[in-house]
Amino acid sequence: MVMAVKRSVRIVAVALVVLMLVSACGEVPLNTSAGSTTRYVEDKLSLLSQEESAHDTVPPPVSTTDTMGLESEPGVGSEPETETESGPESGAEPGQQSGAESESNSGVEQETESESGSETEQESMEESEPVVEPVQEPDSGAGSTSEDTPPVIAPEPSPRFIFPYWFTAMDLYGNPVNERTLGEREVFFVQYWGTWCPPCVGEMPELAELARMYGDRVGFIALLDDYDSNLDRAIQIVESSGIPNRFIMIDAHEPSASQILNLLKSGYVPTTVLISADGVGDQLIGSYGLGFAREIDKLLGP
Repeated sequence: MVMAVKRSVRIVAVALVVLMLVSACGEVPLNTSAGSTTRYVEDKLSLLSQEESAHDTVPPPVSTTDTMGLESEPGVGSEPETETESGPESGAEPGQQSGAESESNSGVEQETESESGSETEQESMEESEPVVEPVQEPDSGAGSTSEDTPPVIAPEPSPRFIFPYWFTAMDLYGNPVNERTLGEREVFFVQYWGTWCPPCVGEMPELAELARMYGDRVGFIALLDDYDSNLDRAIQIVESSGIPNRFIMIDAHEPSASQILNLLKSGYVPTTVLISADGVGDQLIGSYGLGFAREIDKLLGP
């Protein structure tokens, strides 16, 4: 319908132009009758109509600047059209454009969510993993020299010494003995005993074992209370117990042995003391047997 209206408008416009040309050029005399003039116009219109029909197959473009349906001639009151940037590339449909933007935005959101999820997972792993601080190894002594480390000095054995109390007496067999008979020892075992004392007689075998165990490191001497009255019995007990010869036994009432007896007077038998280079130890009252070894070892060196 729009095309028909445009065509009619063009026909009318052409007719007016023809009339104006005819009047100007004198092709139609002024006194020509109205009927002949009308016929002439109709012929021109028919010719124009045929020419227009021949071009109907391709409709002419409609100019946006022609408000009356006539095409504006270039250069006459019109400005050349300028192409306006449409933003997106030509030929891209709005739906496709929005879809691409949607996919792009969706990809960005997924990537953001993925990064957020990985950060959350990493934080949870860091929280769940126990904080293990690194263990510091002890200094292996790198850079140290033998001058920095003091040499290991082996402990020296206890010093040997002569029995510190002078005496002169007879042993059970009548042999003369004195402090030098005991020799140089690290510790001296000194005991007061009697044949009438069951605990004293009972521990004699263990005292013989102590004498063999410590060898020449410990000297043994015993003061017999009933030397005069029970000498034979004393010899029998000593021999049956295996007491070695270097375990010296003398009369407790020998005047020269009074200093030694004073060390042992406690009112009880047996009473024992241990003498080392540091001096006389405490009185050990009662029978210890092999238990004396614990006290002896405290005074001996390695």
